[in-house]
Amino acid sequence: MSSCGDTTLVGSDLFGEESLNVTSTDTVTIKAKTVPLDSIRVFNVENVSRSTFLIGVIDDPVFGKTTASLVADVHFGVDLNSGQLFKPGYQEGDILDSMILLLEIDSAGLYGDLNTTYDIEVFQLTESLRSFSDIYSNQDFSFDPDPIASRENVRISLDSLSLYYPSLGTTRREKAQIRIPLGEAVSSFLFEDLRAIETNEDFIQEFYGIRVEATPSNDNAMFGVNIASNFFNSRIQSYFSRADTTLLFEYPLNDLTTNTNLGRKFSDIELDNSSAMISDFFGDESAGDSLLFVQSLLGTNVELDFSSIINNDFLINQAILEMTVAVLPEDDLELNPPIDLLVLSTIGDDGELDIIAEISEGLVFNQLDIYFGGEVEQNVVNDRNMFQYQMNITRSLIEISNGNLPDKLIVTPLSRNESAKRTIIYGPGHAEFPLKLTLSVTSL
Repeated sequence: MSSCGDTTLVGSDLFGEESLNVTSTDTVTIKAKTVPLDSIRVFNVENVSRSTFLIGVIDDPVFGKTTASLVADVHFGVDLNSGQLFKPGYQEGDILDSMILLLEIDSAGLYGDLNTTYDIEVFQLTESLRSFSDIYSNQDFSFDPDPIASRENVRISLDSLSLYYPSLGTTRREKAQIRIPLGEAVSSFLFEDLRAIETNEDFIQEFYGIRVEATPSNDNAMFGVNIASNFFNSRIQSYFSRADTTLLFEYPLNDLTTNTNLGRKFSDIELDNSSAMISDFFGDESAGDSLLFVQSLLGTNVELDFSSIINNDFLINQAILEMTVAVLPEDDLELNPPIDLLVLSTIGDDGELDIIAEISEGLVFNQLDIYFGGEVEQNVVNDRNMFQYQMNITRSLIEISNGNLPDKLIVTPLSRNESAKRTIIYGPGHAEFPLKLTLSVTSL
């Protein structure tokens, strides 16, 4: 029997006479390289959570030229409670006043020069999107090259505005938006030629949808359009008169039905980085020792090789991965701020990325900062203010060291399709701010 004053090291009998040797190290060998992407999935019929769709051009000497255009089909709305279809109900004698494409601005998609102006063109698709459950960035959908609408010198404002709704006889305050009058031909087609259509299926067989392109005056800006499911946002407005009454019918671009992708919509991404600085770093571990590049959209990932920790004679207590954002003369972090949140994944047997357990659990419990981290933060390092990412990967490193996970982790943005941001990271061989893994280990 032991008294309350006796001290016993719990589990000490498991180690006999030997004492535990707990040490910390940040000299683990990590191999790293930048990996370009061939294609990304831009639409999935089961994913109803996306809301930000990018339009514009970023011509970046480091990462190359990225062009994003909105592609979306157009349809009748649905009552969320009853499931009733909202149809135009145009009648003989009705007179069309105007049709307006309304694009609600999503500030989360703003990137590059915020003071630029855009020339915007809208085109009519000549190919249906409806047969596709998945759409990838390397797929092309044809459209009529003659625009059905356009506006020049459009400046993006985040100010709300008041709109008059004639059918309600009232004015409503609405979120920031761009309003583009549709041309006479397409307006007449929707109002006159499709007047008798009663179902969405028939409507989308006659009008496949739209493509919206925007050219910034300085070739270095993008904006986001909000097409969130279950909220009335981006749409086509049809103003028409019946006798002495002005009426309004609206064709939504979003889904307006619970957990169902009624409409297809995506940002069509094109990238030319053949002459950009980044092209010298593709797939090269020796180049990756100095600099690494993570780019949203159809950009790049970073591959980290942790094979050096396999079959080592220690137990991992904690593993923290640290990355520091590079400061280069060619780059402007005020104009091009780093990606807000980076995540890590393994490559599954099907070739798809599987986020690591620390991230999946953090997302489930809405505590990603506690379980994993990964957010960009400003820290003082070596007497300099630097942007850094810190990631808790303890469980995954244990699984890698035990051979239960692949020894390569892939660094990506959390939301690749909804932001144009990119990040340059100092590689593991950098003299002052190396990418490093800090381990607390128990030697065996």
